[in-house]
Amino acid sequence: MFTIRQILRLYASGKGTKYISQSTGVARNTVKKYLYRYVLSEKTIEQIEAMSDAQMSGLFLIKGRMEVVNKRLSDLEPLLPLYAAMLKKRGVTKGMVHAKYLLQCPDGYRSSSFLEKINQFMQAGKPSMKMTHKAGDKLFVDFTGQKLQLVDAFTGEISELEVFVAILGCSQLTFVMAVRSPWHYHTLFSESFEILKGSLEVGQNRKVYQLQKGDRVTIQPSEQHYFHNISNDECLIRVAINPGNQNFENALVILKGLAKDGLATASGVPKKLSDLALFIYLNNSRMIGVQKMAEPFFTYLAKRAIRNGRLKELEGKYCGGIKE
Repeated sequence: MFTIRQILRLYASGKGTKYISQSTGVARNTVKKYLYRYVLSEKTIEQIEAMSDAQMSGLFLIKGRMEVVNKRLSDLEPLLPLYAAMLKKRGVTKGMVHAKYLLQCPDGYRSSSFLEKINQFMQAGKPSMKMTHKAGDKLFVDFTGQKLQLVDAFTGEISELEVFVAILGCSQLTFVMAVRSPWHYHTLFSESFEILKGSLEVGQNRKVYQLQKGDRVTIQPSEQHYFHNISNDECLIRVAINPGNQNFENALVILKGLAKDGLATASGVPKKLSDLALFIYLNNSRMIGVQKMAEPFFTYLAKRAIRNGRLKELEGKYCGGIKE
């Protein structure tokens, strides 16, 4: 019993299991076993010292397998489904979840161990399937759900930007670009904007104009331009095209209907990629710069949507009141 008493004295003085094992010549796992029985006994070191050898033998030299309960793990496991659900929400990071966990369990796992446990839990319920891509066969394009913010260095004004992503399936080569309403042009008609309410930023041939209520601007065919609401307030504009174009009118009515039904983002971009391709195709938009790389793909998507009846479906739902 002398050795066990020595182990307990060293532990009470603040020594670790490695030091105790080296000092006493007892295997480290055996030291841990004695210390665990000491903790379970809920006795003080003074009470242990007052015990006889027979009493200590009954407390520490028990034969049979000892079940070790990991309190930190047992506290964490019921919380894992909640934390996994939190991580599915936009903007929530694993660091934020770990901070919440420590508020609930101050003696819980540190960051690295916590991340290991949450990753194991999430991976267990996340089956995956291997997909083989041929080189140059597919280009996947989309707008991300979360926007980026552009801060004007002079005014401090914050503008939200859509984020365009294109990725090659085989090489995983990725192109990312934050865009406002992209620079484009029309070949079939001129386009005139009259500001009825709010403010509108219009780019025309590499010049940028800040238009207010009552201002007007006309974009001629093949002139490069873009337009963007520069404030958080509603912007109401009257658009006139010359000559008139039925597809352009249908595109605007369809976009308005999609927004009303919750099928477009807050900035008016259709959530479904094929609907976005149809909108670009119908309003005769031609991209410029690096975005022109995606134009053939959008044209393909639009023509496929037409063949599949999606355009007919949208026109029947939203354009029923338009007369030719």
